[in-house]
Amino acid sequence: MGSVGLGEILVIVLVVLLVFGPNKLPEIMRSLGKAYRVFQEETQKAKDTLRESLEPRANPTPPGPGIIDTPDEQPAQTPQPDRTHEDT
Repeated sequence: MGSVGLGEILVIVLVVLLVFGPNKLPEIMRSLGKAYRVFQEETQKAKDTLRESLEPRANPTPPGPGIIDTPDEQPAQTPQPDRTHEDT
């Protein structure tokens, strides 16, 4: 059940040949081939999109102190200790 044998394929080809004629058959087969290719490409894109949405993110870094949110901001300058009066 569900499998198509050689006999069924021959009957389908014979019916298509009788309905559309031998002149239209190559054009019909070309169109079916293109449609099948597009269907497979779109199916693969859908699988990739679904797989990407279900995969966990790889260790996202949580924002913490000192992280600059926008490139316009500059980090705060911490005052440096005065080193002119050190004991040597």
